[in-house]
Amino acid sequence: MCCFDCNHDDVAGYVMCSFHCNQDVVAGYGICCFGCNHDVVGGYGMCSFDCNHDVIPGYDMCSFDCNHDVVAGYGMCIFECNHDVVAGYGMCSFDCNNDVVAGYGMCIFECNHDVVAGYGMCSFDCNHDVVAGYGMCIFEWNHDVVAGYGMCSFDCNHDVVAGYGMCSFDCNRDVVAGYGMCSFGL
Repeated sequence: MCCFDCNHDDVAGYVMCSFHCNQDVVAGYGICCFGCNHDVVGGYGMCSFDCNHDVIPGYDMCSFDCNHDVVAGYGMCIFECNHDVVAGYGMCSFDCNNDVVAGYGMCIFECNHDVVAGYGMCSFDCNHDVVAGYGMCIFEWNHDVVAGYGMCSFDCNHDVVAGYGMCSFDCNRDVVAGYGMCSFGL
């Protein structure tokens, strides 16, 4: 975990970095926010605020006027973004169109979201329920994930029974069996 003008390199594991950071992850997870550059070969990559992102066999997230390309995996883009997904899922919010057949859904800014067997994401005063999968929620919300992943930011409450938990900005978090990440005054 690394925050605020940091550099991060992790070969086989998890990395988190925020605010003008550079990040390189070979085989694992990478999260980078606020004016960052990101390269992920076989894993997860997240980048926010005027970033460019390219991930071939994994996950990609980019926010705020970003460009996005995902060949075989997942793509997420927020705030006036461009999105291209060849064989996977594409999500975009704020004047975006979203079609989810069986699994993945993303909703941002005062949204309600329910995903039974897949992924669910909701931000800004949203409600979120995920039964068997992933759950992410941002900006003053409550989050409960039974068997999967959970992420929560900005004055949030978080409970993850068997999986991953992430929480940022003066948040509360409980992780029983898995990973826990918390950033920004935590």
